[in-house]
Amino acid sequence: MDWRRHHNQRKRMGTKTIAYAIKKEAAGYYYQWLLETEEEKSLPKDFEQRLIRHDDVLRHLVLRTK
Repeated sequence: MDWRRHHNQRKRMGTKTIAYAIKKEAAGYYYQWLLETEEEKSLPKDFEQRLIRHDDVLRHLVLRTK
């Protein structure tokens, strides 16, 4: 199953000042993505690793709900 087809929502929350500098950045763009899939484990196993390696992502939080 291709998880990209189930990307239902992307909400831009705007630019915010962060509490401390990360990679010499003092502010960042905040986004909230809602990914809904039919199968419980249909996201790639390395999904979080891709976020970590992406230069434009300073921090991330992945929550899985049932």
